[in-house]
Amino acid sequence: MKKKNIILCLLLGFLLIITGITVYIVKEYNYKAQENKRIELARKKVSEANNTKSQDDIKEAKESIDNLNTIEIKEELSIVISELELNIAKEAIQKEFNLLLDTIENNLSEEELNSIIEKINSIEYLDVKESLLERVSVIQSLIKEEKERLELLSYYNKMKEIDAMKVVSTPNENAVILEIITGTITAFTPFCSDGCQGYTASGKYVGNGDIYQYDSEYGMVRIVAGDSSYPFGTIVRIKNLNYFGEDVYAIVLDRGGAIGKNKRAIFDLLFASDENANKFGVAYNVECEILRLGY
Repeated sequence: MKKKNIILCLLLGFLLIITGITVYIVKEYNYKAQENKRIELARKKVSEANNTKSQDDIKEAKESIDNLNTIEIKEELSIVISELELNIAKEAIQKEFNLLLDTIENNLSEEELNSIIEKINSIEYLDVKESLLERVSVIQSLIKEEKERLELLSYYNKMKEIDAMKVVSTPNENAVILEIITGTITAFTPFCSDGCQGYTASGKYVGNGDIYQYDSEYGMVRIVAGDSSYPFGTIVRIKNLNYFGEDVYAIVLDRGGAIGKNKRAIFDLLFASDENANKFGVAYNVECEILRLGY
């Protein structure tokens, strides 16, 4: 009898163990199944948040991650969301500054650009800062080009005004005409293709558009180039020039390889701008009176 009781107890214990193991396995299976569902949902929410970048979707993704029990997956998805939020913050900063830079690029305001550079340099994200500073560099180049363009435009406008000035010389009624020659008059400017730097052969700087010379005897006179038979300071009265409609008094202060008697032109008249020099072009059969040789 005792032997039978022992056997029954052993069988009962074995059944209890088997039942316990079975219950554990079922619970573990259900737990893992539920966790897998939570992981699947969390991954789905994270993917949606990545696609939409919506704050509501990010919030739902975070809540799904918080419900996970698997530490590795929880950390993995948390990193993805953190990177997403960081990228959103960077994009917002980049967008804000690019809108400001768009306005500055349109009006090319150097003052506004300098002001925004200080703010860009204070951005904590290095990649965003470097990207914006690259664009700043491009805008700085555009501003420099625009300043140079405006300076050049101002310079050429000044040259046109100088060329258009009606300078009154002081004719000397008692002047003795030393020589009368007839020939071609050409035009030149302070700049040329062979490297001249705005100086005449006599040393006068004319690169600033100063195409006149004050003479104590004849007042303000134009500058011409002539050959070495006419010393610097020679005064010539150029007659019947239709371009001016009156006699032009000029002083020889420059030289030219193609200028002189029996050459392409007897004198080369200085203009401040290419435009007006081209308008003048070439004058033929012009009568020139030499009123003074040298100073």
